Amino acid sequence: TEISNLSQLHTFHTENNDLNGTMPQEICALRDDFGGNLTSLATDCVADPTAEVECTCCTCCQEECYADYVVSGSSAIEDAGLDSSDRYQSQAALWLDNFNGDLLQTYSDERILQLYALVSIYLSTNGVPTSYTSAVTESGQIQEWDNSDGWLTEDDECTWFGIECDENGIVTKIDLAYNSMTGIMPTEIRILAPGLEYLDISGNQIASVGSDLDWIQSLTSLKHLDVHFNYFDYDGVPPYFVSLANLEFLDISYTLFFGALEGSAFAGLNALEYLEMGGNYYGSSVPPEIASLPSLERLYIDNAQLTGDISFIDTMSVKMFEFWIDDNTMLGGSIPASIGNLTALGSLSMTNCVLTGSLPSEMGELINVQQIWLFNNTLTGSTPEEIAELSKLKVFHTEDNEMAGKMPDSVCMMRDVFGGTLETLTADCAGDTPEVECICCTCCESPCY
Repeated sequence: TEISNLSQLHTFHTENNDLNGTMPQEICALRDDFGGNLTSLATDCVADPTAEVECTCCTCCQEECYADYVVSGSSAIEDAGLDSSDRYQSQAALWLDNFNGDLLQTYSDERILQLYALVSIYLSTNGVPTSYTSAVTESGQIQEWDNSDGWLTEDDECTWFGIECDENGIVTKIDLAYNSMTGIMPTEIRILAPGLEYLDISGNQIASVGSDLDWIQSLTSLKHLDVHFNYFDYDGVPPYFVSLANLEFLDISYTLFFGALEGSAFAGLNALEYLEMGGNYYGSSVPPEIASLPSLERLYIDNAQLTGDISFIDTMSVKMFEFWIDDNTMLGGSIPASIGNLTALGSLSMTNCVLTGSLPSEMGELINVQQIWLFNNTLTGSTPEEIAELSKLKVFHTEDNEMAGKMPDSVCMMRDVFGGTLETLTADCAGDTPEVECICCTCCESPCY
């Protein structure tokens, strides 16, 4: 009965629990029907055949009373004195209150919830200032969405810009990339979790810090998630992705993830095929758990202040098709012989690092590789003859290293001018006494790109 002391209470939901007994009359007296503030009161009071909780004043007795909260909650905004300019939830509920009543009555509870979630996304990310926008905006004017066609109209929400639905009207795709979004991504996006398979909010100025990102873990139907170029501040990579067992595409590059990589943050992502995570500051080595993801075909970790060596290649998925790890000036060590196991590899880029040692002869086993960029390292030795076995190779860059010797004639014969596939071949071959003797190279002095 002490709940009745909460005179400002507007919403009280206890449904889908193991409560029993009778709802106290003192709480019923808080209902707006009796002059109180309580507009939404829910519990397990369905008589089937006997209610777990007796409640004659409840507004909802079903298992899920979220729609009741959304609609009735909005009617309490004015009484509660909520500042709609600060509370996107209040604005969203008020918008539903003002929605075409006849049309709304034709909507299922699930659709009302879906509508509420979308409106919440719009109101919490459209022209909303944050500490980040204040730092980059001189005038103080926060730009609104570039394209908001259809949003917050009575048009079917499946026709709103960036929204796609399935044949049942369930939202399956949100693509609002590079749309001048600001503010925060609301937790209400979780409402869309059952159907949402594709989410792209990249290239915006959405700000989230730490646990503000925990909405990610609820979107368990996602196959595609792209959040790059946002202000997602977290110590390392957040652990919220491990719940996304269906995820095939993940781009978390150029957010504000700052801290050591933990293999546990990627555990269970067995369907992941594409992972882009560069442009952050990790200051650690690459955990083998990332490289060994069984379905991974494309991995990009450029400009990420990686340390250690590239021994994680030993555990890399044999499905790897494209592997780029450029601009990590603290990443060293030699190229392991196990690189020859990556026979599906089509593109390899490890430039502007501090790799050492000679090129392993096992690179000649990369039978499908078309592009190899290794410039600006401290590699030594000469180009192995086995490179000539790469019959699909089009680009081979080794300039700005400490390599020496002569470019093998067999590699020169791969050049397109001799009927081969090799269009670009570079080495440190400039000057009267070049480090590498190469009469067939297309470029002998950096930059060669």
